[in-house]
Amino acid sequence: MKAIFRVTIMFLVAGSSVFAQSLSELRDSVTNLTSIPAVTGYEQPLISTISGELKKHGFSPQVDNVSNLTVTIGSGKPHRLLIANVDEPGFIVSGVSSDGYLRMQRVGTARPFAYFDQYFEGQRLTIRTDTGRTIPAVLAIPSTHLARGGSRGDHAFDLSDGYVDIGAKSAAEVANLGIRVLDPIAIEKTVTSLAQDQISGPFVSDRAGASVLLAILETTPASQINGSVTFAFTAQEHFQRKGLERLTARFEPDEVYIIEALNLSQSAEMTANFRHSVAIDTQAAPAVRKMLDRFEGVRDATLRSVPATPQWRSQTVVTRIAIPILFYATPVEVLDLKNLQSTIRFLKAIVQFGPS
Repeated sequence: MKAIFRVTIMFLVAGSSVFAQSLSELRDSVTNLTSIPAVTGYEQPLISTISGELKKHGFSPQVDNVSNLTVTIGSGKPHRLLIANVDEPGFIVSGVSSDGYLRMQRVGTARPFAYFDQYFEGQRLTIRTDTGRTIPAVLAIPSTHLARGGSRGDHAFDLSDGYVDIGAKSAAEVANLGIRVLDPIAIEKTVTSLAQDQISGPFVSDRAGASVLLAILETTPASQINGSVTFAFTAQEHFQRKGLERLTARFEPDEVYIIEALNLSQSAEMTANFRHSVAIDTQAAPAVRKMLDRFEGVRDATLRSVPATPQWRSQTVVTRIAIPILFYATPVEVLDLKNLQSTIRFLKAIVQFGPS
């Protein structure tokens, strides 16, 4: 029986080009998802888009009160949970000046690194009102020549320096556009195709996993599922991982697979070893480790640079899957689409046959 299982898995791997989405389809998927702002805590438009796409394929997704979207296919045991976040770091409107400028404040947890805010200086932004309208804006700073108390060069850009300009001349004009305090502010999204099947854009890492889950859902009939699988698109990842924490209260799965971003800039060794392969942390899942030699583009790793996962019940086996990202948490993150294909092949084998 084990021999038959291994042959089946090998057939799946050898024929993976048939089952996996094409690079072009994945590029379109990541681009479309990235184009929709989803500042942490304000993910509803993106969640609605994903929900609509799933309904087109006959699924019945559910959305909880923190905006996590889940859909379950198959039935019985084992129950597997596949997780990918969809939100991105961003800002909210914190005030409006009498002459029509907006001030901004970070939403969620602390900035990813010390100079994170500087990436937004002089950038084009978008503001989403509570009516769903998108207002274009730019982030500027006070004139160096008019600044009081010293040179602009005395300190790095800070949010307290920034003024968001939407072209309004008064607070009344801002109000007439429908902009209110607490409206989310995101960087304008432009995704660029690079050589070697890579793409670059603001926070593409926060859409990569969602594209993987969509690809698996759209190409795997329920009749081919081993047991049952819940696909979870989580919100508020950048707000102390609240969406992921909520899943621990809702589900008691047998196996959990969490798709993360692997920040290659944290380690020269990581950059050399993993730029063209997906990192699989299998310390708690020896059965998963046995599968890795059957798949190109995946490696066993200890993911010290990935945030710790929430606590599941003691019997739950958690496997973390990290997709390499260059220039992580910047407006020019770089993602290799071939790594998405490798992730899809690996997880399709999991949901169809389970770990060997």
